Amino acid sequence: MRFAYDGPAPVVVSAVAPRSGKAGTQVTIDGSGFAQGAAVRFKDTTAAGPITVKSPTRIIATVVPSRLPDPETVDVTVTVGVTTSPAGPAGEFMSRSAGEALDRWPREHPRRHGSR
Repeated sequence: MRFAYDGPAPVVVSAVAPRSGKAGTQVTIDGSGFAQGAAVRFKDTTAAGPITVKSPTRIIATVVPSRLPDPETVDVTVTVGVTTSPAGPAGEFMSRSAGEALDRWPREHPRRHGSR
């Protein structure tokens, strides 16, 4: 016996790049089931500006300014129609403020002094 599923296509997020950033960062979301009219959310916050659906497997979205906790790892989800991608490790994004990134710079990139 064979069964057919005639419901909406599953929407899945399989990767986000970059994995962290501040407000205004463009994020590439890879997965499946994407279509025009898709909505992207970072935690409970809708992505800023227009969302570009490049293909059924790729979307470009922008992190919205000042609405995400800082720093915190949040789930990126995509909704197409009434179907929303499940949250999971592949769709995690670390939100960071510009100040937090600059505060860490000296610790991550100490100056190297050498002789000429």
